[in-house]
Amino acid sequence: MLNQKLQLKLSQKLSPQQIQLMKLIQLSTLEFEQKLSREIEENPALDTINENNVRTFKKLGVDVIEFTPNWHIVKKLMFESFNRKTDFCWHCHTGIYSYPLRVALLYQVPLVFWGEAQADITGYYDHLNDEIEYEDDKKFNMLRTLGITAEDMYEMINSEDDPVDIRDLTPYTFPPVKDLMKMRYCSVPLGSFI
Repeated sequence: MLNQKLQLKLSQKLSPQQIQLMKLIQLSTLEFEQKLSREIEENPALDTINENNVRTFKKLGVDVIEFTPNWHIVKKLMFESFNRKTDFCWHCHTGIYSYPLRVALLYQVPLVFWGEAQADITGYYDHLNDEIEYEDDKKFNMLRTLGITAEDMYEMINSEDDPVDIRDLTPYTFPPVKDLMKMRYCSVPLGSFI
């Protein structure tokens, strides 16, 4: 008689960076700010990088807008995203592609260059026809959100014990397409030109 045995083993290995990040998520906002201050004191090069950026932006003659999300909300987003998709950076994927367009819409800046082309990081697109890749709501919802919209995420992280304001998730939503079209926007990954 043939004796067969099937054994399934599921494991996940975390990189040292992921482990550090998981530890950071557990810090309160005050503890996080204190840790960040200590890191800057211990590593003066971090402050020098910022000074170099300021000098470079000044020479280029460009405006730079910095956005710092609510750390309490980010921790909740990271935890939920990691639990559901084993990717703690939902807020990174959605925010980096939606917030710049929201700012462009706010200041009526129709041409936005940013980030890497999808051909550089996924098999959905390629550079074969030398076409410029544009960011739009369809691509945003297909690739960036990991299948979880900001509205979905709000339902997941909002609770009576620890309520979340839906407006805190606005930076992670794609702006209204009709408003972008009215402005005649063009959103192009910098990687298409390098």
